[in-house]
Amino acid sequence: MSLHSSCPRLTVARRAAIRLLLLAAPIWVASAARAHAQTIVQQSSTSLRPGDSLRVRVWREPDLSGVFMVDEHGDLTFPKLGRRSVLNVPIDSIRARVQREYAEFVRDASVEITPLYRVRVNGAVRNPGLFTVDPTMSVGDAIGLAGGVSPEGRNGAVELVRETATKTRVACFSNSNRLHWEAGVERWPLLREFDRAFVSFEIGAVKPDPEAFEIVVRELDVPADQTLFLDDNQLNVDAALTVGLQSRRVSGVDGARAALVDAGVL
Repeated sequence: MSLHSSCPRLTVARRAAIRLLLLAAPIWVASAARAHAQTIVQQSSTSLRPGDSLRVRVWREPDLSGVFMVDEHGDLTFPKLGRRSVLNVPIDSIRARVQREYAEFVRDASVEITPLYRVRVNGAVRNPGLFTVDPTMSVGDAIGLAGGVSPEGRNGAVELVRETATKTRVACFSNSNRLHWEAGVERWPLLREFDRAFVSFEIGAVKPDPEAFEIVVRELDVPADQTLFLDDNQLNVDAALTVGLQSRRVSGVDGARAALVDAGVL
């Protein structure tokens, strides 16, 4: 969960008045911490490296399932299959190969594979260090694993949300699981400032799936073109645009404020 990067103007000639602000990222952090985490997550997004892991679930085959770590040589040892090199191999290729090879041992094999990336979160967080994240997690989620933003990393997020709430309704939308979300609500006062909170594990859909945005719009009962969506991930921004939301990619509190001013909310 996080707000980031540049804030491009919409190219439409006339925009509908904003009746609701939907924030994808109710956590703002010091730019150094966020930039560092973002770089590592992007570097790890397409292949595995030593120290990363692969979660394998073979339906009705617990002996073949588990979490397996990539060793220092870039190899991963699968039950029955033995050692396989996965260094710099695309995840989709690994998935197809494992599915094919397990089909030789298991009739109608159904194999689910999830990469688990090891990332380092440094900067203005409470507990900097190495953490494991999956592809559904945002940089904000990784920062949450690191204990959230430290006091020195807070920079006016609560104040901006409260100011915006005097002008329009404010909601948030996060890809998160129940454990991380409930811990976040206790840890971050900002999460208690929103009129509504939509979390992927509750609505049964995740960004950037357009269906996730359709669910949120339907629940909010506000026309899509009167909803301003802010996120740091261009994939999410593009998906929101496909369902009609006014959508922008922004960076931090300053970027969010600039977008709100430009949209006529503040």
